[in-house]
This record gives sequence, C-alpha cells and structure tokens, in this order.
Amino acid sequence: MLFTVFALIVSAIIIYFGCELFVNAIEWVGTRFNISKNAVGTILAAIGTALPESVVTFIAVVFGTNASQKDIGVGAALGGPLVLSTIAYAVVGLGIIVLEKNATKEQK
Repeated sequence: MLFTVFALIVSAIIIYFGCELFVNAIEWVGTRFNISKNAVGTILAAIGTALPESVVTFIAVVFGTNASQKDIGVGAALGGPLVLSTIAYAVVGLGIIVLEKNATKEQK
C-alpha cells in the first residue's frame, strides 16, 4: 500500500515536470517559427495533448489480439469526443443561461 502511494506521488511529479517541459517546448516552437500565440495554443498544444490518447487508441485497434481489445480501442475513440462534447454543450448552455440572466437584470 505504501509503495502504491509513493508510486502515485512520484508519477504525479514526473507528469507535472513533463507538462512544464511540453508547454515550454510548444512556446519555443511557436517563437522559432514565428507562429502567433493563438495558433500555438489552439493547434500545436491541442495536437500535443491529444496525441497520447490517440496513440493508445490506435495501438488497441491495430495491434489488439482479440475482439474485446479492439472493442476497447473503438470505444475509446468514440467515447472520448462524446464525453467532451457533452461537457462542452453543458458548459455553453449554462453560460448562455447565466449571461441571459445578467443581461435581463441590467436592462431593469
């Protein structure tokens, strides 16, 4: 149990420093190739953050040895965007409701 907690903490620290390195590298690439900060954030960072999930899904589908492994890969490919879009729709809808209430209050 103690080793598991230790491994979790060490893994979190490694992930943190990896993220710092990734963000600095993306900023450097944007500066080096004279790419605007908006493009760096929306394109390069999006590709970099989605790449690990995409590779895992690709490996599960292509190199899966049985049907259940391939099904997990297909489920990950379809489920990820579905969950993200559902959350995005909820956030946008909530934002519209809140902004509409604020606009109504300001008009009175």
